[in-house]
Amino acid sequence: MKRVLLVSYLPPSRTHAGGQRLLDLYAELKYIQPDLHLALVTCSDHGFDMDLLKTIFDKVHCVAGDQFSKQGMSMLTFDNPGFDLVDLQYHQSGALIGAFRKRWPSATLIFAPMESQLRALKIAFAKNKRALWRAWKNTLGLARNAMMEACYVMKADKVVTVSDSDRDMLAFLKPAGKVICLPTCISPQETSIDGAFEVSNESATIVFFAYFGSRTNQEALYWFIQEVHPAICRALPNYRFRLVGHGIDELLLKTCSIGQVEVVGAVSTIRDALEGAALGITPALSGAGIRGKIHQYAALGLPCVASPIACEGLEYKDGESIFIANTSHEFSEACIALLRDKKLRERIRENAMSVCRNHYQWPAWRPEITSTYELNILLCGGN
Repeated sequence: MKRVLLVSYLPPSRTHAGGQRLLDLYAELKYIQPDLHLALVTCSDHGFDMDLLKTIFDKVHCVAGDQFSKQGMSMLTFDNPGFDLVDLQYHQSGALIGAFRKRWPSATLIFAPMESQLRALKIAFAKNKRALWRAWKNTLGLARNAMMEACYVMKADKVVTVSDSDRDMLAFLKPAGKVICLPTCISPQETSIDGAFEVSNESATIVFFAYFGSRTNQEALYWFIQEVHPAICRALPNYRFRLVGHGIDELLLKTCSIGQVEVVGAVSTIRDALEGAALGITPALSGAGIRGKIHQYAALGLPCVASPIACEGLEYKDGESIFIANTSHEFSEACIALLRDKKLRERIRENAMSVCRNHYQWPAWRPEITSTYELNILLCGGN
C-alpha cells in the first residue's frame, strides 16, 4: 500500500481557496488510487472541520503553531513506519523539508508554495520601485521569503505550483520536468457547472469573495474601496458592494464602514456568498499563486472583473469571458458597464462557464496528478 503524507500549514478547508484546493486534490488522489493511505499533519491554530477531513484522510495529526517546526515534527508519532511521498504545502512547510528528509530518506518530497514568493517579489519590483523603498521593511521581508523559497525548491525532489507563471519563475532552480503546474480547478463539492443561478434584472450588487487574512487580498480591498467604489457609487445610486469571506479583522471592518458596503463575513458555502450578486471582482495588485475565485464566479454564472495579475495565465479572454482592468478608472468603467447591461453580463457569463467547464475541472488533470504523485491507476468504477 502506498502511503502519502500531506504536511499543510493551513488545514484543508472550505473557508479559503488554498484549503479547498487541497480537499479537492486529495479527493482526486483517493479516487485515482482507492487503496492509498493518506495522512495529514496540520496546524491546529487555524479552524478546520475534523469530520470533513476524516472523509478523505485516514489519519489526521493536529499540532500547535509552535510545534509546526523541525523539532515538533521529529517528536510526532505515526502509526506507519514510513511514507513513500511527503507533500509539503505552503511556504511555512518548506522549512520542514530537512526534517522529513532525515526521517524518511527514501521518500519523494514535494514542495508546493501555493504562492511563489520569488514571483511576488518580481511583481512588486516591476510594479512600483519607489513604493518599495517607502515600505522597505515589507520589501526586506518579501526578499527574505523569496530567498528561503529558492532554498526549499532546490532541496525538494519535485515542486508543484498552481499557475504556469509560478512554474516558469521557479523552473530555473530545478532539472527539467521537476517543477509541475497543477492549476486550481473548480470544486465539485462546492459548485456544479450546471447549477448556475439566475440574477434579477434589478441587481446591482458586486461581490468580493476572498480570504482576507491574506495580505494580497487586504491590499486589493483597500484599493477597491478607496479608488473604485466611489466612482461606481456616483454612477449607480442602487449599487451595493458585498464583502464575503474569512479573516475580516477590526481594521478591515473600519475601512468598510462606509455607504453602500455590506460586510457579510464568513459563510457556509460559495453559493451563499455569491447568490443575488450581479458580478464578482478579483482586483489583485500584487502576489502570485491561487486565483480560484475566478473559477468559482464562472461556475456559478457570475461575470468577473479582474486585474491583469489576477488572471495571468488563465484561459479567460478579455471582453469575451472576463473583463480585465489595469487602472482604477478601467475597473470602475468595466463594473458600471456590466451592471448596466444585462445582455453583456449574459454573454460574459456564458463564455466564462464554457471556459471553466472545458479547462478547470479536476478530472481533466488526472494524468498529471497520477504522474506527479506517483500513483497506480485504480480509478473507482474503472473510469
